[in-house]
Amino acid sequence: MKEEWQKLSIELGNKFPKVLRYEREDPKSPPKITQAIDAFVEDALRDLDTTKLLYDPCRIEDLQRLLSLRLDRCAALREQAYRLDQESFREVLDVEYRTKAISAGEALLAWSRENEATLLKNQRRTKTDAEGRTTGDEASPVDWAGFFRAQETQVAAMKQELDAKISRLSDRDSPGSFVARHEMIVRQFSIDVREAYLIALALKVGLEDLFFIVDSEDARFPRIDDPKFLDGLIFWYKTMESQIQRLSERIRFGSVVIPFHQNDEGEGQRLMAKQSWLSQLPNSYFIFNIDYAFLKQFRIPESALLQGVDIWLDDTDSGNANQFPSSTLLLNASARLPSGENVILPPSKTIASLDPNISPAGLKKGFNTSPFGDWTIQIQARGARGETAQAVLKNMFLRLHLAWQDLKR
Repeated sequence: MKEEWQKLSIELGNKFPKVLRYEREDPKSPPKITQAIDAFVEDALRDLDTTKLLYDPCRIEDLQRLLSLRLDRCAALREQAYRLDQESFREVLDVEYRTKAISAGEALLAWSRENEATLLKNQRRTKTDAEGRTTGDEASPVDWAGFFRAQETQVAAMKQELDAKISRLSDRDSPGSFVARHEMIVRQFSIDVREAYLIALALKVGLEDLFFIVDSEDARFPRIDDPKFLDGLIFWYKTMESQIQRLSERIRFGSVVIPFHQNDEGEGQRLMAKQSWLSQLPNSYFIFNIDYAFLKQFRIPESALLQGVDIWLDDTDSGNANQFPSSTLLLNASARLPSGENVILPPSKTIASLDPNISPAGLKKGFNTSPFGDWTIQIQARGARGETAQAVLKNMFLRLHLAWQDLKR
């Protein structure tokens, strides 16, 4: 059945190339418009440079959202291509039927012209009496001449309508051009499938590196030459999504508020010694290191990943993060995370609340990166009367938003 359909599509494609075929298509192959849209995937992805990820593999939730959106668009475009394929062949088969109907009508007209004398002669028939004797002629009730004139008019109208339809379908600038519409669908599909592939590559790396979720026998990441690439990618993503959902039930979240220094010189829960704070304060540029031994004091597991960070200013010399608000205004701040990512914090006045849903500096970056390593924080701040940060700042507090797996569940 498949071979018969391919043979028919090749035949119709060659018979109506302007309707069904791209320019310079191989006449021995079925028209591209009849091929599954997955056939265009390899051309869309072949030249991609996948040696460097274009999306951050640490941002799992963002990647999920983006990939789901792209896959939905790819599936919708494939459905459009499928409906266009059906519509195009329905129209072409209609043209083929009309062509044959016109040919039959023209053959009948040609025969009638050849036998016109006989047909007109038969318009009269002989009258006979009851005994079979000829008594004269009478006219036939059938107007053959009028019948053939009407048929000629009908055939001419059918040809005119068919020529107009073929002309409209063959015009690549016409809204009815199947090839032009298919080309647009393929271009849009190529863009979306490229982005879906790049996002999926980053998601694959992130799941493997952060959560040790790898491909299974039932759901492998598809090759670009897979004839069912899109279905394979959708199935892979749905399988990974299910595993992420199961994993999310074991994810725990917590926050740690750490002063930059303490008035006493004990080790304690501080980011740096007071002398280090005083030496770095004039430039408002602070460098420090956070290691696991330090965060272990807060009962944070070594597997914890950074979800975000806030900064508070303290001009009261209280040494207590709960005695806010401060009157010092944070103009802007930036942070270089241990991952090497640079983060810009928008201006915000410090606030008293330690509600985890409120972020004084508005930072929602640094997802799923390690908090361990070297940090750099730079700020610009001024007092209520325009004083410099050096003049008014007594301390700062860093809050880390963290997430980790509960291995007991």
